[in-house]
Amino acid sequence: MNDENDIPSLLAFAIDGKTPLDFSPAWPDRAHQFERREAVAIQAALLSGRPLLVEGPPGSGKTQIAAAAAAVLGRELIAFVVNSNTRPEDLLWQYDALQRLNDAQAEKLGPPEDYLSKGPLWLALDSGDDHNGIPSAVSPYKPRNKQSAGKVVLIDEIDKADRSVPNSLLEVLGQRRFYCPYLKKEIGLDGEEPPLIVITSNREQQLPPAFVRRCLVLRVGLPDDEDAFVEKLSRRAQMHFGNGLSDDQYREVARALWKYRQNSGLAEELQPGQAEYFDLVRAISGALKQGLIREDGAPLSFDDLMDDMRSLAFDKRGLGDRVE
Repeated sequence: MNDENDIPSLLAFAIDGKTPLDFSPAWPDRAHQFERREAVAIQAALLSGRPLLVEGPPGSGKTQIAAAAAAVLGRELIAFVVNSNTRPEDLLWQYDALQRLNDAQAEKLGPPEDYLSKGPLWLALDSGDDHNGIPSAVSPYKPRNKQSAGKVVLIDEIDKADRSVPNSLLEVLGQRRFYCPYLKKEIGLDGEEPPLIVITSNREQQLPPAFVRRCLVLRVGLPDDEDAFVEKLSRRAQMHFGNGLSDDQYREVARALWKYRQNSGLAEELQPGQAEYFDLVRAISGALKQGLIREDGAPLSFDDLMDDMRSLAFDKRGLGDRVE
C-alpha cells in the first residue's frame, strides 16, 4: 500500500478546473475536468491498492480518467484496448510462435526472449533490469512536464473480452506478479511503487463477480436533471473549445442533446452522450471560424449549422423527426 504522503490532495486534481494532458506521444484530448468523485476514487484506489473499475456508457469519458490520473501523478500511462480476440496472456506478453517456427526451420533458432514482447502489465510490474533486451508490445505515454516513480495502467473496455480475461487478472492484480513460462521465472514488483490500474467497462456484458469484488467501482455518466446535464456539458465544452462558441450556444447544443435523449426511447448504452456533444460543438465552431457560406453566398449562422448537423451527431439510429 502506498504511503499516505504519496497521495495527491484534492487540490492537485483542480476539481471543476482544467488538468492538462501533456504526454509524449500526444494524448487525443488536451485536458480533463475532474469531478470530485473521480478524484476521490483515484485517491481510494491508490490507498487501497485495488484496481479502479470505471463503468459507464460509451463516450462518457471513462478512458480519459486514466490519462488525467497519470497527469496528476506524473506517471507514465500504459494503455491497452481490449477486444473480442484478446487472450489473457496478451495483457502480460506476446509470443511470436510463427517467427520461432520459421527460425527453427531455417536452423537459426534463438533464445525464448527473442520471440517475446512485454504486454502492459509486464511493463507495469517489471522491477528488474535483466529484461531490458525484451521489446515492448505497447508504447507508454510519458508526461512531458513532470515524472515520478510508478505507472498508470489503462485496460480499456474489458467487457468486450471473453470472461477468461478478467478472471485471469485476479491473481496477477492481487499478487502484483506473474510467472512467465518462456523465461521460467516470476516477474513482479519487489517493494517498488505499485501501479494504479484503471479498468473501463461499457457494461456490454456482466463481469465475473469475483473480479468486480477485487476492484473499487466508479460509475460515470450524465446527470438525470436537465439543468445539471446542460451545465456539466457546457462547462466541459468551454474548457476544451474556449470561445469557439458563446456560453449560450454551448448550452443550446446541450439542451438539444437533452431533448433528443428524452424523446429517443433508446437504452442508455445507445444514447448519444458527451462524445457526440463534443463532435457537434467541434463541427459548428469550426464552421463558424472558417466562415462557411450557404448556397446563396450568405454566411452560415449558428442556427443554420445546428439544423444541418444536429442529426449527423445525435441521430445515428435514424429515428428522424420524432426526436427533434
